[in-house]
Amino acid sequence: MLHQPQDYFDLTTTAFADLFTDVAYVWDAIPQIAPYIQHRLMTDRKPNITTYDLPPTVTYKSPNIYIGEGVTFEPHVYIEGPAIIEDGAFIGHGAFLRYNTIIGKNGGVGN
Repeated sequence: MLHQPQDYFDLTTTAFADLFTDVAYVWDAIPQIAPYIQHRLMTDRKPNITTYDLPPTVTYKSPNIYIGEGVTFEPHVYIEGPAIIEDGAFIGHGAFLRYNTIIGKNGGVGN
């Protein structure tokens, strides 16, 4: 069967494999993303954007944002939040991260 989560993600290495528990198709996880992020922000990914050393051209709307170690931010990034950005992620120039965003370890978005 096509379009199962394992067709798109390596569920043996991602920190978010539990998002896809009991999910038949990859899109079935979409309604679960918001509560999943909220749960993770209250447990093991505590919001830290207010104390993170952000470049001056990175702006954010919500304090409910977790940023891992070694994240690269290019200029003019906007993060709406809530969001989880894992270690080593790359956020490219002009990226606009909407609410309920997850960027996995060493993942990337933007230009």
